[in-house]
Amino acid sequence: DSGDRTEEVESLDQLYAAAVGMHHLLLQRVREWALHSNGCFMVKHATPEGARVVDLVRWEDAMQDEQLAGRIKWAELKRHQRAIEKVMRSYKGRVSRLVDICRQ
Repeated sequence: DSGDRTEEVESLDQLYAAAVGMHHLLLQRVREWALHSNGCFMVKHATPEGARVVDLVRWEDAMQDEQLAGRIKWAELKRHQRAIEKVMRSYKGRVSRLVDICRQ
């Protein structure tokens, strides 16, 4: 026995607890990848006419401009209700199949 056994997660609460802990790590990793690959993120702003516009900004530029970095639209954890719907509809109640609670 190599001790590599894994057990399926059966509790959505348990999965969300892990996702909360991983969210910060994922953000950190995504920022590193963006820096090394000239990656971009979405930012929202209003035009002088008041229209809402979405642009892309390079992470390297945002790192040097705190105000710009603050406007980046980071993804949040998947909403609980949506997770429940997906588990029931797509995965027939198997919580462990849900792999996109934490995303960017």
